[in-house]
Amino acid sequence: MRDEPKLILPITDRQVNSLVGWNKEPDGDEVIAKLEDWAANAPIEQVISALLIQQVPTLIAKRKPVATSLETVLARLIETVKGEAEEAELRRTAPQQIDLQRITDGARHLAPHGIDVLRQAETEPDVDADKGLAGFLGTKIPEPLDYLDEHGSWDFEFTVRQHRRRDPFIREVDATGGQIVKMTDPQARFFNTFLSQPDESAHLMSFFGGGKTYLAKEMLNVIEQHKEFRPVILALTQDQLQGLLGRLNAPNTKARTFGQMATEILANQNIPSQWRPGKRRNPQYMLTSAEIARRLQMQPVGRLSASSVADIAMKAVRRFCMSGQEFLMERHLPTIRDRVDQIDRAALVGYAQELWDETVEPSDPASELPVRAYHLIKYCALRGFTIPENYTHLIIDEAHDLSKPMMQILDASPQAIQTMGDPYQRVRGAVPRRAPTVRKSEIGLTVRASNQVEGIFNTLIEKHPTQTSVYLQGSRHIRTRISYYDPERPRIPREPSTILVSDLFELTEWFHRLREAGVAFSLLQGSHHDFFAFNASLVGLYFNGIRAQSHILFRYPDWDSLRQEKGHTRAFQRVEAMFAHGSDRRDDFAKAMDIVTSPDKATIILGLAEHARNMEFDRVMLAPDLLIEPGQIREAAMQAHVLSTIYIGASRARFELMLPGHLRDWLQMQPVFSENQIDD
Repeated sequence: MRDEPKLILPITDRQVNSLVGWNKEPDGDEVIAKLEDWAANAPIEQVISALLIQQVPTLIAKRKPVATSLETVLARLIETVKGEAEEAELRRTAPQQIDLQRITDGARHLAPHGIDVLRQAETEPDVDADKGLAGFLGTKIPEPLDYLDEHGSWDFEFTVRQHRRRDPFIREVDATGGQIVKMTDPQARFFNTFLSQPDESAHLMSFFGGGKTYLAKEMLNVIEQHKEFRPVILALTQDQLQGLLGRLNAPNTKARTFGQMATEILANQNIPSQWRPGKRRNPQYMLTSAEIARRLQMQPVGRLSASSVADIAMKAVRRFCMSGQEFLMERHLPTIRDRVDQIDRAALVGYAQELWDETVEPSDPASELPVRAYHLIKYCALRGFTIPENYTHLIIDEAHDLSKPMMQILDASPQAIQTMGDPYQRVRGAVPRRAPTVRKSEIGLTVRASNQVEGIFNTLIEKHPTQTSVYLQGSRHIRTRISYYDPERPRIPREPSTILVSDLFELTEWFHRLREAGVAFSLLQGSHHDFFAFNASLVGLYFNGIRAQSHILFRYPDWDSLRQEKGHTRAFQRVEAMFAHGSDRRDDFAKAMDIVTSPDKATIILGLAEHARNMEFDRVMLAPDLLIEPGQIREAAMQAHVLSTIYIGASRARFELMLPGHLRDWLQMQPVFSENQIDD
């Protein structure tokens, strides 16, 4: 939840958006006419509010308390215009006093300084014209706004009252031991069902900001009240697990990553001792691809060296381990640009199968191949192993990230398993579904975005291959400002912002744009490592012809094949131009990293959209490269990836969301795919 606003100005969000929009219109005379007409007919409090909004940048520059200063002036001006002559004079002079550019700048700073405005729906009924009289009769008429007291003066208690009216947490629920917690209406319905059946499995689909973690915390509190229940919290990685434990305030609850749980499952199985991972499970235990090729006596395939064959086999095994298939097949081979025929591909599948077999059920104890969590999870799923029965309840947040083998283990296990997820935050592959017998619920209300963003998100949701039965519903208690920019000329934001891009090529392009512009910037934590590794791979591929390990670059055997596919992009052209100056430029990327500052000192934070999950930023700009040309989206998996990446990026904005100007049209042009067309 965000902090309560310090001031709600008596002007509607629609009117603020109109004023900002007029600033972009080319016909100055027409804009003046609009301003004069509006100033003559709008409620006088809205005119005063517009004049105040344009003072916000000045107050910030003078380090004045913005909300307090505005409310003081607001009360004084409302007092001043009580007389008809005084009101008429203000209406007459307001068009000359209003500076639309300053209003645009001021509107951008309202929310970060605790200032909100009225919603249009709070001032007039929102009638559905398509429903005629029925639509009008079914419309809830808003209560009269009471921002003035009985003397016609500004009521300093209005902001508190209005915020309480907007509060979506309207239900009080008896959670545990008489403790009352406040929930939204859909949260309360889900939670009350859980209270009546705490030992039954359930799955909750909720959009960002729907309260999944909040509900998980309350559910865990209920479960731990029962002495006979023995819950465990599951997560994909150790970092996710530690973060979840902190949000759940459950330091003493048993918790496991899926890899740790798979190890625990195998410890209870009767399998040969040489199959047990032992030291091979240590993350620090690694073998080079050349050494794996030597131990398994792999031979070159076509033009691929034995080391490259081992690389391909490892990637194929990993894809197999993430899939729901029972057998390793050609579909699991990574995409490569090398010339390989069908015989070669069959040989690669054979080597991948041998690598899998020798990893999980080694016939030669001397091979000692590394074992990772995904190996163990897949092996447990294939063998039908289940969660140990010493646990009675499992709680899993962010279930949209689960692999098919993980879900297979859960569905086969006897425990009451509570999963929660947002399918639109799944970046790659199909979202695994719980068994048909599991009770399923959906929450459409988000408390982390306003109703201004509903149109964008719901259009995206309609076009996404993954479908739900509810639409996203924004909340009235917050306001998210949406602005649009020219995608042909995306400027670097003047205000502190986070720029989110689609891939590492575009991250490289923006990195050097910011560097050349002299802007202080930082990289998202996840993007920092990937960017450095990606550019190191580019250096190795260009100067030494070394095949990259990066999943984006691995498919290209040489620089020419990379140029053939990416040569038209500005990012590739910039990198190649840098390298073309000679081998002395190979260290340029390492030197460039020295200019990256810490987030607290940065004007711009730059990163991949998919790395921004579980984060929030005051201002977010979605880079135009996120909107891939519709003609290039030819399959459901790619469309799901692109739309989910946009969804993740757009849902990170706390106060302002900056979007490419053609986003709405782009969304409407998207082809229609179904979820079952997404390969796992």
